[in-house]
Amino acid sequence: MKRTCLLALLASGPAVCGVDVIASGSGGTSLVVDVEAAEPVPAPGGTVVMTVDGAGTLLQPGSIALPCLRVYIPVPQGCTPGVTWEVLGMVPAEDPSGIPLYRAPLLSGEGLETTETPAPEIPPPVERVRLQGVVPLAGCMFAALDIYPWLPSEPGRSVSRIRIDVAWEGRFPAPGAPGPLEEALAPEGCAFWPVRRDGGNAPGDFWGSPWARLSISSSGGFEVSCGDLEAAGCQVEGVPSASLRMFCGPGEEFPTEPDASHGLYEVAIEVDDGGDGTFDQGDRLRFLGRGLDRWMPFGSWAWMERHRFASANVYWLTWGGFDGRRIQDIPGAPSGSLPEWGGVVPCFGWYEDEKVWSPESDSETGWSWAALAPGEDLGVQFSNPGIASGASAVRAGFSSETGGDWTVEIRLGGSVIAQQSGYGAGEFVVESGDVTLPQSGVLTVANSAGSDIDVLFDWMAVRYPRQSSLSAGIELLPGTHAAGRYNMTVGPAQPGSSVYLFDSFTEPVVLTGVEYSSGAARFSVTVEDTTRLFVMAPSDWLRPDSIACASPGRLLGTVTGADRLVIVPETLLDDAWGLVALIEARGAECEVATTREIYDEFGQGVADPGAIRSAVRWAMDSWSPACQGVVLVGDGHYDYLNHTTGRPVLIPPVELGGPGSPCFDDYYTMVHQDAEMPELPISRIPVDDGSELLSFIAKLASCESGEAAGAWLDRALMIADDEWGGSSQNEAEHTISAELISEEVLPRSVERIKFYLIEYPWPVVQTHPEKPEAREDLVDELGEGQGYVLFFGHGSAGQITHEKIFLSGDVDRLDNGRRLPLAFWATCDVGHFDGTVEDAIAEKLLVQPAGGAVASIAATRGTYGPANYAFARAFTDSIYNGQNLSVGERLWLSKLLDGSAYVYNNRYYVLFGDLDMPFHRPDGGVSVEVEADTLRSGERNHLEGTCDADAGISLVELRESSQSVDYTCLGGYVITWLKYGGVAFRGSAAISGGAFGMDCMMPWQTVTGGFGRASSRVPGPGWLLSGAADPVPVVSGSPGGGDYEGPEAEMWMQGYEGIEHPVVSGEAVLCAAL
Repeated sequence: MKRTCLLALLASGPAVCGVDVIASGSGGTSLVVDVEAAEPVPAPGGTVVMTVDGAGTLLQPGSIALPCLRVYIPVPQGCTPGVTWEVLGMVPAEDPSGIPLYRAPLLSGEGLETTETPAPEIPPPVERVRLQGVVPLAGCMFAALDIYPWLPSEPGRSVSRIRIDVAWEGRFPAPGAPGPLEEALAPEGCAFWPVRRDGGNAPGDFWGSPWARLSISSSGGFEVSCGDLEAAGCQVEGVPSASLRMFCGPGEEFPTEPDASHGLYEVAIEVDDGGDGTFDQGDRLRFLGRGLDRWMPFGSWAWMERHRFASANVYWLTWGGFDGRRIQDIPGAPSGSLPEWGGVVPCFGWYEDEKVWSPESDSETGWSWAALAPGEDLGVQFSNPGIASGASAVRAGFSSETGGDWTVEIRLGGSVIAQQSGYGAGEFVVESGDVTLPQSGVLTVANSAGSDIDVLFDWMAVRYPRQSSLSAGIELLPGTHAAGRYNMTVGPAQPGSSVYLFDSFTEPVVLTGVEYSSGAARFSVTVEDTTRLFVMAPSDWLRPDSIACASPGRLLGTVTGADRLVIVPETLLDDAWGLVALIEARGAECEVATTREIYDEFGQGVADPGAIRSAVRWAMDSWSPACQGVVLVGDGHYDYLNHTTGRPVLIPPVELGGPGSPCFDDYYTMVHQDAEMPELPISRIPVDDGSELLSFIAKLASCESGEAAGAWLDRALMIADDEWGGSSQNEAEHTISAELISEEVLPRSVERIKFYLIEYPWPVVQTHPEKPEAREDLVDELGEGQGYVLFFGHGSAGQITHEKIFLSGDVDRLDNGRRLPLAFWATCDVGHFDGTVEDAIAEKLLVQPAGGAVASIAATRGTYGPANYAFARAFTDSIYNGQNLSVGERLWLSKLLDGSAYVYNNRYYVLFGDLDMPFHRPDGGVSVEVEADTLRSGERNHLEGTCDADAGISLVELRESSQSVDYTCLGGYVITWLKYGGVAFRGSAAISGGAFGMDCMMPWQTVTGGFGRASSRVPGPGWLLSGAADPVPVVSGSPGGGDYEGPEAEMWMQGYEGIEHPVVSGEAVLCAAL
């Protein structure tokens, strides 16, 4: 198969889809869409993808990739729109019959190790238009319409024009004025219904009151004295005891629903002030607190609920205001008419060590204890304090990531007490029957030698009978054993002890009528499934892990509106103000919020990505002006609790777990019900410390000032991988993707530099070789400075292409200074920023102080070539030919308008850099004309031009004609591409009155053809103007004098004439002769 280069496109501009709104108002919107004809483009595995200019790609594992045009129509909140459509025109399309259509596989693994497996087939759509849903975006509700111009059921033709009517019934508010993002998203002429949600303008629970932050890492009873609080800086001595109030959040992870929120709840406490009504030295308060990791009763067992983002729950104490809640009492005297509970209570032990990151297997924390190969085992030390005689039981959690037979065992003293066999991937729990356990020992978990696959061991839980006389001071869950009302005896306890029911974490109660004898407390209690019981002797009360004076509430209490929400950890706050100054200098108002402020006010003190989500929702719903974008300042990784590294998590990445372990920052801006895509633009500046942040700000400020503006701004470097991928030697799609964007999308005025790996010959080796010459050339090319860099091919966090043409360490070799590009890496994992060891290439480019890039766009996970092409094409077209928006806004729009590939591809792309950075490109402003519209070799050619500068210098360049070149892949596929001509002339002309002209001599040996180029660049202080006549025919001229050959030249080092590779030292002299 052969792909011919579309040379005819050089004579025309890019073709795009057009949307014409006929009518839009209170009852609906009608529009007509004009679409270009579909054409096939090579895809992986010898397949093709049908594409349409201006359309995205429908991509889902198991489905045929189809051209899909996504259109967003504003609708009133609460309406139920219906859609009708009528095809008004069809055109012939190149029939791909006989060539397989690309069907997206399942991806697994990372970077260059990504593997593909066939996915269950999904039938293609049969209708031309689908309403995908009504979604919230940028403060409005939109009906998301997918239009399919080409369908496999009609392969020989595609839609050229279609009418669509979106209608709804009911009475709704009159249309209003849209914001800039909504207006950029919807077709021109649409009516808008901005949503005003009640985000709450109250100052919040914290503002205006003094606070103490109390952190606890486990459940239990806690005691805090007046002296403890004063030592922490809390001025609480002498306040009315009744005014002491305690609060807490729910102490659990935020759910993944986009509109999830957490609140602050008042907690009942006990205050011992000696009866004088004043909280003084020697006084104390007590409360029952629950940790983030805690036992949850479940039948005859209890499950350890764990928090993946934080280790400590936070309780808040305030004073000086309203009276607080106090722990109430209920009768608990023992009764002779009640049955006796007995001398044992059920008790539980939990054993876990987070050592292996396994997010695809462990759905709760993403961590496992150990990977066990067939025949391997692991011993777990256990301890059952206070164990009584009777039956115990053991549970162990496992998982497997691949298909295959497995058998796992739990052993005690060489005897198998539990065994389970199964097949395939997933999580599973192995449980023993009743066993007799000693007070301490070793339990062994094993993957049988007969297993086919490795298994991951996660945790172990033990249930054992505990002597009730040794059970005071710990949380008891009697409902896992029996239900009903009983007399119970628990010790050790003496007068002065207390018995509490903690079924409600905000309203614990204390039992009255408790009797004490023989070192134990005797009482009656109603036991239910959820009963939690504490018997607290005076010595059992714990002290919180930390006590700190705090002043939360600034955000909800004082902030009323801004255009941008900048989120920064406290450690970087002082260094972030330079960034804020740059953003505000562009006209956008910023509000800076620290992660501590957000976690306190929206997560009740507990670190959780859901708190950041809640803060973004508040900024959208409550601010005036409403928030229009989010900037995250700080790096992050998956080891939130530092199980394996001490590197801090400044802004957490969102790891959802499950297949592929999705990680995407867009999650933070999906904050309302039905949100399926980012509602606002977002970017991340992935710095680890203040020096990196200041280095990045300096680079950004340099670009903003234009101090380094020059011809490099007009350069677009198109990098394409070769045909040898992981298994195929016919991967033409990388080169063709770059070729299509170079010829169909980039303006002709831009100097397009093609760095195609197919131009570097293959070494004769058996294994996949490297191409070191290409690596050195690419480092040199990047060092020259580019305005835009776009890569298609294979990649990973630390390596570009299997041939290693760019490695993570090469970033430090770049010396492009302030000639800083915007880099787009249309590949897998180059933006995999959430690792714990080394930054990904996209990150390193940003923080490299001597060069690198001013912004990088890259994916955190595996992506698909056809979808990458459509996405990169849309973004490139936007920055060069689109609206006057920032890079972050353009990326956001490109994701939305290619929405049919969002979930499985485009959501993984992150903008590393400043959200509001404009794309720094030449301002145009130059017109170039060649006499007779033709360049002639061997003759003087006259060139004239006009520009927006009254005076200055025009830098003129003439190029030979481009040539169509065939490259035969190792697998036999032929790629035809356009190789640009070399430079035939460079010179300069003075500008006077906005015009310039000059004669240019093209050598007689100039390559002729129909695709030459004449360009001009006009540099100025902080700016660059550019323009080109491209293409221009180059023909053979008629040089005068008959001297068509160049001179013969000879050069040598003085004293070394005739020596091909002289070795010299000191001051060397170069000699030459003509």
